[in-house]
Amino acid sequence: MDVPKYVKRIIKRDGKVIYHYRPPPKYISLGLVRRQALTNRQSTSYKLAKEFNAAIDEWKEGQLKHKNLKANAPLSMLVYQYKHSPNFKGLQEDTQADYMLYLNRVVDMFNDPPMSSLTHRQAQEYYDDLVGSGVFAANKTVRIASVLFNYALDRELVSLNPFSRVKKRQTPQRKIVWSHEQVQQFLDTSYGKWEWRNIGLIFHMTYAWVQRVGDTRLLTWDSINFDNESITILQSKRKAQVHLPIEEKLMGLLRQQHKDFGFQPYISPRVTPYKGQYLPYSSYMVSHIIKDILKEAKLPCTLRVSDLRRTGATQMVEGGVPVTSIMQVTGHVNPASLKPYLKNTLRGATEALRGRSMV
Repeated sequence: MDVPKYVKRIIKRDGKVIYHYRPPPKYISLGLVRRQALTNRQSTSYKLAKEFNAAIDEWKEGQLKHKNLKANAPLSMLVYQYKHSPNFKGLQEDTQADYMLYLNRVVDMFNDPPMSSLTHRQAQEYYDDLVGSGVFAANKTVRIASVLFNYALDRELVSLNPFSRVKKRQTPQRKIVWSHEQVQQFLDTSYGKWEWRNIGLIFHMTYAWVQRVGDTRLLTWDSINFDNESITILQSKRKAQVHLPIEEKLMGLLRQQHKDFGFQPYISPRVTPYKGQYLPYSSYMVSHIIKDILKEAKLPCTLRVSDLRRTGATQMVEGGVPVTSIMQVTGHVNPASLKPYLKNTLRGATEALRGRSMV
C-alpha cells in the first residue's frame, strides 16, 4: 500500500505504533488541514490522510484553474475561487455551509451571469423578490452576496459591489416563546430515538441554561464540574463567561451521556462518526433535524430552537427574578440588552396590577 504524503509512522516507547499527519505549514495556515495524530491502524490512517490530501489537491486545482480569473467570467467561477480562498477557509464549518447554500442560490437566480454584469438595480430587484419569502432570509442573502463581491473588489475583478446599496427592510422582532408542554413534547420525541438523542440534549441544555444553541452544541466535557454539578460556558458572541448550576434531572442525563460519549471531547456530538471522528453538529444540521422532530412531535413548525433563550428569559422575569440575576445567566452586561428576549404577557400584567397601590 502506497504511503500517502505527509504521513509519519511513529513507534512509541511501549512499542505501539501510531500514525501522524504532518502537512506543510502553508496548508495549515490556509485552514485546509491541520497537524494531528491519526490512528494505530495503517489502513484507517492512510484512508484519513488521503481524504485530507484530497482537500489540498482540490485547493491547488482551484488555484491553477482560476489564477487568471477575468471580469467576464461567470459568477459561479467567482464563487468557486472564493470557496478556495483563505477568507472562506477562515470561517467556521457551519458558516461555510451557510455561505455556499446562499451563494449558489444567487448564482441560480441570476442564471450564472458574468460577474461584472450585475447592477445595483438588479440586486435591488432580486432582494425585493426575496422579501416575499421572508425578510430575514432576504437580508442574509444580500449580506453574504455582498461579502463575495467585496472579495472580488479586493482582487480588482469587478469595479463595484452591486449588493452594497440594496435598501433592506428591518427584520421584525421575533417574540415567540415555547410553552412548558411544547418543551416536554419535544424532549420526549427527541429522546425517544437514538439518532435524535444528542439533538435532544442540545435542546435540553439550551433551554435549561438559557444559552444560545451555537454555544451548547460546541460544549466539551472539560466545561462540566461533576463534583459540584455545575458548568462554565464561554459565550461566543459576547465573550462572557457564565457559571451555571445543573439541575438534578439534567445532571443524571449528562452522567449517562458521559458513559456513552466520554471517550471524545464533545458533550453532544453527532451520534455517528464522520471521517473517523465524532464532530459537533453544525448549526445548519441542528436546524434541519429540529424541523424533523417538530413534525414528528406534531408541534408548530414556527417554533425555533433559538426561541428557547427568549423563553427562558421571559420565564425568569415572570418568576420575579431580578434583572441583575438574569444577566448572570444570559451573560448580558446591559439591562437594555435583555429587551429583545422579553414580551408582554397576561401573567406578568396580572402580577403587576396586583402589586399596584390604588388610591
